[in-house]
Amino acid sequence: MKQPFVCVLMLCGILLAGVTGPSWAAGPGPSPMAGEDGDTDWTLGEVRKIARETGKITIRHQAIPNLDMPPMTMVFQAEDPALLEKFQPGDKIRFRAAMAGGKYLVTHIEPAP
Repeated sequence: MKQPFVCVLMLCGILLAGVTGPSWAAGPGPSPMAGEDGDTDWTLGEVRKIARETGKITIRHQAIPNLDMPPMTMVFQAEDPALLEKFQPGDKIRFRAAMAGGKYLVTHIEPAP
């Protein structure tokens, strides 16, 4: 009875490994930007969509350690909608995110070096 359960677990692991995204978004360890300027809370990502009228941005991102979040694509609210003015889908970025009032916020954003 244990063998089918083990097979299901292995299959789930294989399937999850195939949908984690690009190699820069996967894997444990610090962000490539960590420690560069003394900050470890910058995260690399790619802008997928921007809804300027609502101040929301969809980002495919690497792990966000300060939010205990794995790599994924998700929607963030911009803390200040003006942060989104110079970005468009496809841009490579680095950003800082926080949780406030039950919402995930982008608090800082800039082009990735």
